[in-house]
Amino acid sequence: MKRTKLFILLISFLTIVSISCSQKRYTMRKLSDVNNAEAIIKKNPNHKATIEKLLDAVEHGNNSVRAEALWVLGESRIPEGYEFFLKYANDDPDFNVRIMAIRGIMKMELNNDASIEKIRIAINDTSLPVQIEALKVAGVLKDERLLDTILNSLSSKNRWVRMASIKSLKDYDNAKVNRVLSKLKSIDRDKSIADTAEQVMEYRKSIGLA
Repeated sequence: MKRTKLFILLISFLTIVSISCSQKRYTMRKLSDVNNAEAIIKKNPNHKATIEKLLDAVEHGNNSVRAEALWVLGESRIPEGYEFFLKYANDDPDFNVRIMAIRGIMKMELNNDASIEKIRIAINDTSLPVQIEALKVAGVLKDERLLDTILNSLSSKNRWVRMASIKSLKDYDNAKVNRVLSKLKSIDRDKSIADTAEQVMEYRKSIGLA
């Protein structure tokens, strides 16, 4: 009987400790918590305790909190966030989290092999919003290693992916881009695609790339 009582007391104690630790660990449960953290970071980008809470939220919050925390880390260009951008850019089950991780990679402005590979994979993501966001990021990075992947996206069955692909090519300094855009402008049956190609061609001419 005494052993039983002691066992019950031990279980109760461990449960209380577990709940207490959980409450301390999951520091951001609501979007308002992340918004408050963002306000602190804007005033002090090196506020260590707040950065740690944001990183914790990325790993342990609900999907909305995780995505928002990644957004704050990216917009604030917090160096500690970079490994999380790489970690979640391709493998997270929530597409919003993947999108924010991709944006974070762009904000860090690191055109290293790891970043480029994550964007390349994201362009071929199963989620259309992720594909489109990755193409936008590729357009900002303007890295030649992404060019063939972008060009392959021009054959997508989705109009919006194709349009995003065309727009992402606007600043690439490569003659291949001009040939592809000229062909799309001339023969593509989708007027929206042809018009977008023409607009990008005009822009490229204005900055001396065509």
